[in-house]
Amino acid sequence: MAAIHGIRCEAKTLPARCRGCDTSVFFFACNCGSRVSFDELGPPWPVHDCGASWTRGLVRTSHQDGSVSVQTRQGISIIRPARDFGVEPAFLSRARRRLNRDAFAPIVRIDPSPSGSKRVIGVLRGIARSADPFKAFNLPETDIALAMLGDRWRRPVGKITVHLDDGTSDQMESYNAWIPSSLIADGQIDPGITAALSLTGVSMINGDTVWFCDDFEPLT
Repeated sequence: MAAIHGIRCEAKTLPARCRGCDTSVFFFACNCGSRVSFDELGPPWPVHDCGASWTRGLVRTSHQDGSVSVQTRQGISIIRPARDFGVEPAFLSRARRRLNRDAFAPIVRIDPSPSGSKRVIGVLRGIARSADPFKAFNLPETDIALAMLGDRWRRPVGKITVHLDDGTSDQMESYNAWIPSSLIADGQIDPGITAALSLTGVSMINGDTVWFCDDFEPLT
């Protein structure tokens, strides 16, 4: 069984930092299941490897045509042809400038719509492992107020900020979301990592609509 990246995989390539060694890397992910960090963009596509790399212990092969294949523990061969990683020179240049802090794209805050949902892969820029929804929404700390907030708020919550740049725009999308504290309790979850999020727009009793993160998966 082979998972082969193609033009319909909604691929995203993001500048990130490795959770294991704090090195600047380029994280690639798409909805066909391909996830990998590269030291550089472009042939021969050097796969980033360190003590905490997802490729640790896996069989990896770099081919002369620039493609990379990885054999997973489940026996799945993931193949990434170089032609499928075509990155426009303008995006590559922007990504490197941002890593060097020479230039930044304008940041645009993305507000939720009621009951709207979105899957986001981006870079974690801010994290508060604990936050007070009663104070934030100007509510009394009573059982009635808690019941009005709903089930999502019956467990400890925090807040995160994630930035998304898909390489096709001069703007960077910013998402501010509430999140169960249990999903970000790991001490290695810090600003700079790349993560996949499932966001839902939640209508509050004060009339506001906020993002709530129901699923959080660190990727680098």
